[in-house]
Amino acid sequence: MTHIEASSSRRRLLSGGLPVPADDDKFALGGCQIGRAWLGRVPSAHGRPDVDLRRACTDETTQPSFSVPGVTAHPPRFPAPTFLGSRLVCLGLPRVAAAIGAALSSFVSHCTLTIGALVPEGHTIYRHAREHNRSLRGRVVRADSPQGRFAAGASLVDGRTLLRAEAVGKHLFHQYDGQVWLHVHLGLYGEWRTGAQPMPPARGALRLRLWTDAVWWELRGATACEVLTRPEVTAIRTRLGPDPLRRNADPDRAYARIGRSRAPIAALLMDQSVLAGVGNVYRAELLFRHGIDPYRQGQDVSAPVWAAMWDDLVALMRDGVRRGQIVTSRPPYRRRSRVFVYRRAGEPCLVCGTTVRTQTLLARNLFWCPVCQAATGSADESGNAAW
Repeated sequence: MTHIEASSSRRRLLSGGLPVPADDDKFALGGCQIGRAWLGRVPSAHGRPDVDLRRACTDETTQPSFSVPGVTAHPPRFPAPTFLGSRLVCLGLPRVAAAIGAALSSFVSHCTLTIGALVPEGHTIYRHAREHNRSLRGRVVRADSPQGRFAAGASLVDGRTLLRAEAVGKHLFHQYDGQVWLHVHLGLYGEWRTGAQPMPPARGALRLRLWTDAVWWELRGATACEVLTRPEVTAIRTRLGPDPLRRNADPDRAYARIGRSRAPIAALLMDQSVLAGVGNVYRAELLFRHGIDPYRQGQDVSAPVWAAMWDDLVALMRDGVRRGQIVTSRPPYRRRSRVFVYRRAGEPCLVCGTTVRTQTLLARNLFWCPVCQAATGSADESGNAAW
C-alpha cells in the first residue's frame, strides 16, 4: 500500500478531471491513504452524495522516507487488505476486490506524476485576485481562523472593507481600510476554495475564512498568511523581479541579472528576484519553445533572444489567466498534449520524436528535449525558434 501526503491544491487531478472531496488538507480513496485526518470518499458522478468509506487518523510526527516536489511519501501505516477490499472478499467477490485494488494502485501512481503539475504559478494568483475583487471588493468582509493559527491576523481583518486585491508574481495582497494588508503566498500546498452562502461548517486545517452575505472563501495550506504594514508590503514587492503579467513590468531589469550571470538560465527563470511569477511549467515550456538548453549560462542568452522570450512569456501567461490552465504547445501538436515537455520525461518529443529528458536542478525537475534544445541552441539570434 502506498501512502502519500499531498496538498489540497492538487485534489483535482488530471485523470478525467475527477474532483476529490477536500474535508482536510489531504484525502484518500478506498485503502489508499493520502493525508492527515482523511475521508475515504468516492465522488459521485451522478449527483448522488459522496460515499464515506472510512475515517482514520495518521501520526502527525511520522517522518517521510523521501520527498519530491509536491509529493511526500510515508511508510505504510495500514496492512493489506484494504478496508474496501476486505469487505468485498468477505462478500465473495475477490476478483472485484483485486480489480479495484489494481485501479487504486494505478490512481496513486498517477497522483505521483500529476500532483506537481498543479503547483500554482503566477497566472493562478492573478485569477484569484480577479475573483476576490469581483466577490469581495467594496464590501465589508468577515474573517476568522477555525484552525487557530491565524486567529490574531483574522481579527485584524474582520469587519473591514476590502479596497482591492492585487497579485504580484506568486504573492496575493488584500488592501483593507485602516491601512491593513493581508499577504498570502500559496507555495506548494496552498489552496483557495469558494462558494455561495450558506457557508459550510469549518473542517480540517482551515487557516483563514473570509465571507460576506453572498459568498465565502477558505484558505488552506498556504506558505504565508499574514497581516502586514505598508512598508512590509513594499519590501516584498521590491525584492521581486519584473512580473510578465504586469503592464508596467520592465524586461530589461530581468536581463540585467540574466545577461551577466553564469548560472543556468533554467535556474534564473525560477529565481523570483529575477523574474516574478514563473514556475516550473512555464520555465520548461518557454525554454523549449525557444530551443534553449536549460543549462546554458545566462550570460550566453543574447538580448534579442531574451526579448523574444519575454514577449512569448507575456503571451503565454496572459493566455493562462484567460483559460485557467497552462497551454503552451502549438497546433497541430496540441491534439497530443497541451505542453511540449513538462512532465513528459521518457516520452517522445512532439516535434522531433527524441525521448524527453529530466534532471533535478536546485531541487526542482527540469524537462527538455536534447535535440530541439541542443547545447548549441536551436533559436537564431532574433530569438525565433522553429516551433
